[in-house]
Amino acid sequence: MNDIKINDIKMNEVQIPNDDDSLHILLVEDNPTDVMLLEEALGEVHTSHFALTCVTRLDGALKALHLRRFDVVLLDLGLPDSQGFETFTQVQSEHPSVPILILSGLKDEELAIRAVQEGAQDFLVKGKINSSMLSRIIRYGIERKRSEQRLTASEVGYRRLFETTQDGIFILDAETGQITDANPFLEQLLGYSLEEFKGKRLCEIAPFRHKRANQAALETLKEKDHIAYPDLPLATKSGQFIDVEFTSNLYTAGTRRVIQCNIRDISARKITEAVEQELQRFLQSTLDALGSHIAVLTQNGEIVALNKAWREFSDENGGSAISCGVGANYLEVCDQAQGEWASEASFLAQGIRDIIAGEKPTMCLEYPCSRPDEVLWFNVCVTRFTGMGPTRVVVAHENITAHKRAEAAQAELTSLIESERQRAQNIVANLPGVVWESWGAAGSSRQRLNFVSDYVFTMVGYSVEEWLATPNFWLSIVHPDDKARAEREGEAIFASGKTGTVEYRWITRDGRVLWIETQMAVIHDEAGQSTGMRGVTMDITQRRQAEEERDRFFTMSLDMLCIADHNGFFKRLNPAFETTLGYSNAELMAHPFLELVHPDDHAATLAVMSDLDVGAPTLKFANRYLCRDGSYRWLSWVSVPYEGLIYAVAHDITSLKDAESALHQANDELELRVEKRTAELEYSNANLQSEILERSKAEA
Repeated sequence: MNDIKINDIKMNEVQIPNDDDSLHILLVEDNPTDVMLLEEALGEVHTSHFALTCVTRLDGALKALHLRRFDVVLLDLGLPDSQGFETFTQVQSEHPSVPILILSGLKDEELAIRAVQEGAQDFLVKGKINSSMLSRIIRYGIERKRSEQRLTASEVGYRRLFETTQDGIFILDAETGQITDANPFLEQLLGYSLEEFKGKRLCEIAPFRHKRANQAALETLKEKDHIAYPDLPLATKSGQFIDVEFTSNLYTAGTRRVIQCNIRDISARKITEAVEQELQRFLQSTLDALGSHIAVLTQNGEIVALNKAWREFSDENGGSAISCGVGANYLEVCDQAQGEWASEASFLAQGIRDIIAGEKPTMCLEYPCSRPDEVLWFNVCVTRFTGMGPTRVVVAHENITAHKRAEAAQAELTSLIESERQRAQNIVANLPGVVWESWGAAGSSRQRLNFVSDYVFTMVGYSVEEWLATPNFWLSIVHPDDKARAEREGEAIFASGKTGTVEYRWITRDGRVLWIETQMAVIHDEAGQSTGMRGVTMDITQRRQAEEERDRFFTMSLDMLCIADHNGFFKRLNPAFETTLGYSNAELMAHPFLELVHPDDHAATLAVMSDLDVGAPTLKFANRYLCRDGSYRWLSWVSVPYEGLIYAVAHDITSLKDAESALHQANDELELRVEKRTAELEYSNANLQSEILERSKAEA
């Protein structure tokens, strides 16, 4: 028997069940026999669970519907407090969203049919109800009601869009060519009322009086299902002409073919285009008035505008329209530059690309330009236009030769002051931690510290004097296991001429081991050669210990722990994944994890991913994953999104799922045996009754 919960077997008493996993049925019936028959029919359904609430009066039914949500109502039209069709209309009017199935006798079947015509989902004839019919009609009734509600919502939404859109719309019957509907904006746009549109052909309305053109357009539309006029002048009712974009589409609505015409007023857009043309002329005049050499580039590097100064400089220096004029690609010209200043041209091209990509807002670069008798200096500044239009970049070259010559005259006098100022700024900027400065390569026997902050004594117990007196003192207290690596990485940073970070361990004077992090920058001489280093060293022991504890927990956990991104890729996995699924972690992270999910679980998994994308955690979600041996394992997930990633724990529940399946199978087999035995007993009972009857006849 199916698991069915029966409430209110006592008539007129309303009880509300709490089984949210069941279909909740409200039975409104005053005949105990009919209630019992329906109960038995529901109990014989093996594919669904039902929670049945029974009432005998209409007022009890309305009270129950106010107290909770029911999935369906089984309604007898003949009740002690209500008779006939009004019983249905009262329930429907107060609770229009609830599916209603009419319980009908043979005498009132016509009344039940009328109720179905007025909105009931179906009717059942008492005495002709079996379990399969009852289950099917209940589920069909619920789904039919949901479909009606979705259709109603869709129609309401379309109508709202139709009436509020800022495009004029009218609908024509494709066969007759007559207008059947028009929205309010079309009335506002052309000045005609709906009554003046409705029932008429396009050629009967002033803006569309070209009968032949309209007929030709209609034939084209029937052939291609779509026509469009990007710029069409239309006359309004007042005689004023407006520029519109006219689009027509042919489609089927229900059983008939209709044409939808959209009319968009583009008068303002055309005015805007004219204003833009005028602004373009004004912009060109403004650019020509500037002394800097200016070019405007597209996002591909193509020159789309130049000013007078650019063109004149190009002509004076032998430039051509192909390499320097409108239509030339400035990025390609820079990339192909050769000679002494090719590196500056390449750097400029990369900077322009970064600005186009939005990685930085602007850049400036000073560069020389050699002439036979002199060297000129220019400062090029690149700026990105920000706005809603296409990406544009302005490149402006300014002659700064006089400024550079003045700079060169002052450079020798200010060099020492600037060097000291820069050193002091760097020392202050790198606090707190051990701030230091050295000359020579890291690890070299000639490397010496010329400055180290007092904090070094607090950190490792060695005085500043000890550090300054001994070459490479930092290396002498590095942990033996880290010494070679620390020296090698320090030398690599010095050789690169760039900044870098190294992590290793120091042994303090009192024997403690500290994890430290050194961030260093290379010092260059005027020729650009690496001459020394300066940096800051900080104690990161507590951070490393916390990271090690975290990694130990992640690695040793028997649960399947992972971190994934919102694109469906694993970013980190613990060994439990490999143990459970048989794939290496590298294999699991190389492909989207959805490829391993059972096809039947894809939709549910994608739905859960959508919830995680909007920040909703997932608890106890189960799906199946493909193992290397071809089998599937059931995994139960707890997932939480955090800072752009998904942190998840999975449990293997395959054995639990198998046990549940075995239990269901055993129950099914038991039910089959009970049914078979019942049939055998019924057969034996029938034979026995037949024998008794025959004996009685013989004795008589």
